[in-house]
Amino acid sequence: MAGRSQEEKMLIDAGKYYVVLNVDVTAQDFGNKSAMDEVYYKYGYYLIHNHDKILGEYLRDKLDSTGKVLEGLKNADTVNARRRAGELTHEKECMEEALRLISDME
Repeated sequence: MAGRSQEEKMLIDAGKYYVVLNVDVTAQDFGNKSAMDEVYYKYGYYLIHNHDKILGEYLRDKLDSTGKVLEGLKNADTVNARRRAGELTHEKECMEEALRLISDME
């Protein structure tokens, strides 16, 4: 997404999660990205810093399901399974960092 998020809100409706963004499409940010930038990009800077409860719920749900998938991949010995396990492990680390940030700010 080109632009800079100015406001973020997370909603849940009928068990589905939605993110509402107010984005300034005139803002451009092409600087170097760090690991923290990735966490903020994936889960929302303002949602994290406003310790959004629905985001916390979403992350805990996703961590649970990701852990189950990773557990199932332990027994699969294929190149694709190892690749997917690596991707999911990275995702899990990002989710854990976002949850840690939300908790540290409460």
